[in-house]
Amino acid sequence: MYHTALFFDIDGTLISEKTGKIPESAIKAIEKAGEHGCLTFINTGRTYFFVPIALKQISFDGFLCGCGTHIISRLLDDTSKELHTLYHRPIPKKESLEIIEKLQECNIDGVLEGECFNYFSHENSRFEQINQIRDSFSGNVTGSAHFFDDPDICADKFVIWTDEKSDITTFLEFAKKKHYDIIDRRFGFYEAVPEGHSKATAIEYILKQFNLTKEHAYVFGDSANDLPMFTCVKNTIAMGEYDPVLTPYISYITKTVEDDGIFYALQHFGFI
Repeated sequence: MYHTALFFDIDGTLISEKTGKIPESAIKAIEKAGEHGCLTFINTGRTYFFVPIALKQISFDGFLCGCGTHIISRLLDDTSKELHTLYHRPIPKKESLEIIEKLQECNIDGVLEGECFNYFSHENSRFEQINQIRDSFSGNVTGSAHFFDDPDICADKFVIWTDEKSDITTFLEFAKKKHYDIIDRRFGFYEAVPEGHSKATAIEYILKQFNLTKEHAYVFGDSANDLPMFTCVKNTIAMGEYDPVLTPYISYITKTVEDDGIFYALQHFGFI
């Protein structure tokens, strides 16, 4: 019934990191690909609530969030396209508190990312990236900022920022003992995901759900946390600007986000 599954990263792939916007050409191309029999999925490091509202308004067949920790999809042969949570692996509350304590001990700041909220320190961060995330909720995503002392804290993964004042070695040893995979996003920025979860495991889960093989999958990305996608399948499309770590695994390079890269790639492969 379905011949192809398309998996899209968000930042730098669907959303321009220069303008913060989704090109109208990308929206139309994705919807047309769906009309032509392609399954379409967001596959992101963002947790579900932090997926921009504008993307949730597009007719995707599912959202693979938090680097594979939360999989939301419609079901096979469900013509209503209603979305269901098929898999969710949250971090236990006790462990979240241990992570926060270790961050403070190692002079590192970060964000614990959950299904419904992101969690921050109450204090203004010395890392401007964290302040920007905390201030970015208004009108862009559902939900609001919560804090590390939230009694109901429930995270799926976390990100951290470090500098010369940080004891990153001690923290990485702690994270390894707690069974987290660490993605080095460079410039002191790290992403931490529960071991055994990635954008690749999310793809494998969905392909099994829809009775497809990896030959039917096409992935679109640009950054280091897209590497598991690019090593998982052969049909790998990099945006016009991409992290060099992806280079050995790229099968096709499209244009940049701003130059209608998604539209250009979907047209190139005959999906629209």
